[in-house]
Amino acid sequence: VQIIRDPSQVASTKPGNRLTVFYDGGCALCRQQVAFWQRLDREGLIEWQDISQDARPLLRTGISHRLALRRLYARAPDGRILHGARVIAAVMCQVPALQLVGRLVKVPPFIWMFDLLYLLISPLRRLLTGRWRNCCGDE
Repeated sequence: VQIIRDPSQVASTKPGNRLTVFYDGGCALCRQQVAFWQRLDREGLIEWQDISQDARPLLRTGISHRLALRRLYARAPDGRILHGARVIAAVMCQVPALQLVGRLVKVPPFIWMFDLLYLLISPLRRLLTGRWRNCCGDE
């Protein structure tokens, strides 16, 4: 299953042609991770949207603000919505040094294992950063 087009096929870095990742900018751990990936994305193939205070970037995605604060989501250049480990795999595919790893991670059973790992870690992220109660309303 192909999650995102090969970066060499991306015509330009205009927002409509980039992977768009929606992240919780109110989470310190999330901000650190985004900064890490931004340093690796030297070609600007990934658009990072902080949706912690403004849900407008989520319009026309079908993703609720509450859900996007609880779990990682992205919009692929072709418009598909990705979530969880598939977002991380798509980000890896955009970083030249990690493309091979990203492509490998997308293949079953690796993506299933990676998704399970993401599902286990995601609630811990909210608990460790104090975002458990105040990021998504009543849990």
